[in-house]
Amino acid sequence: MNLFDQGKVHFLLFTGGPGVGDRFSEAESAKRVALRHGVPAEKILSESCSRENLWFAKQVLGKFGLGHLKIVLISDDIHLFRSSLMAYILGMKHSVSPTPYSMYKSSTKRLGFLWNEIKNLPGLFKIYTMHGHCDLIEGPDRVLTDVKM
Repeated sequence: MNLFDQGKVHFLLFTGGPGVGDRFSEAESAKRVALRHGVPAEKILSESCSRENLWFAKQVLGKFGLGHLKIVLISDDIHLFRSSLMAYILGMKHSVSPTPYSMYKSSTKRLGFLWNEIKNLPGLFKIYTMHGHCDLIEGPDRVLTDVKM
């Protein structure tokens, strides 16, 4: 939310389905935090469908007429390499900004996360064959599109 507060981004798009045993999806949890932080609801978009976050994020942006905008991918620094490759494959204009709040603080956890990212690199190729629709796309009735980019 720092980038939003600083005026560097104009919308927040939260992605991610529920984890095992979670009451809310990753997207819903992040949306609740943003609303508590004071982000206007009309500036928040979300998808709660899956772990194929960027695939469905592209659908969300298209649905609200925002697909032409450059996006900023915000995630753990280890995850951003694979996320950036995926955005490139999907033809999304993007930059990256690592979050200062990583869940992976110890060297052991960071190495485990890095190994998981490496194992998932071949999965990028399935993007070319993906099809599907997300019924859990949320946004305001009217997205404020006062952004010129």
